[in-house]
Amino acid sequence: MTTITARRFDTLQPIRMTLRGGRIVSVVPLDIPPDECRELPLVGPGLCDIQVNGFKGIWFSSETLTPDQVETVIHWYLERGITQCLPTLITNSAAALEHGLATIRAARDRSSLLRQVIAGCHVEGPWISPEDGPRGAHPLEHVRPADFSEFCRWQQVSGNLVRIVTLAPEVQHAIDVVKQIVKSGVHVSIGHTAATPTEITAAIDAGVTLGTHLGNGCSGLVPRHHNVFWPQLADDRLTCSVIADGCHVPEA
Repeated sequence: MTTITARRFDTLQPIRMTLRGGRIVSVVPLDIPPDECRELPLVGPGLCDIQVNGFKGIWFSSETLTPDQVETVIHWYLERGITQCLPTLITNSAAALEHGLATIRAARDRSSLLRQVIAGCHVEGPWISPEDGPRGAHPLEHVRPADFSEFCRWQQVSGNLVRIVTLAPEVQHAIDVVKQIVKSGVHVSIGHTAATPTEITAAIDAGVTLGTHLGNGCSGLVPRHHNVFWPQLADDRLTCSVIADGCHVPEA
């Protein structure tokens, strides 16, 4: 039996939590003066992060990624409260993407813990805008048109681990590929795009359901009305993410 004294994440109320056999068996409020509980740790449900590119110099898109490195990163995530995640690979060569996906699969296959934590993979690119600004930090030399056969290779080497693909709706073949990917049961997200509102709506009509880090991967200056933000924010079929680190978007 394990007992934890902490503060609830939602109310900051001090509590004593008792666990037995890996399960919570009781949560009891404690009458502790506020000044005496400020240093208590917060306790809450584990976080799920659908876009994690690596940690502390280990990059899931690296051509030299190893299963040991994947396991190291996952343990770092667990220490910080992330209990499920989608390791994310960005725009790279076909060989590098396939290596990363195969390596994540190998790490997951050998560890029951990693099978619980790694819910799948997210491939962000390479089917994105080649323009400076929307492309962000993704390497121009590896940006290419959407290709369903490439997606099928990702699924083959990963053991069908790819659960999200981020693309730009305006790239060649994007809409047809969106339909095929969605039909296979995988989510498609809009990101790193200079698409028009019409192109964004066409992608949503084709089955896109997510928007990747809204406010980033776009031009520094955008039109007041006809930009990539409004059609994503206004459509209830789309759920958008932000990187809330005070850098990618303001703290406010």
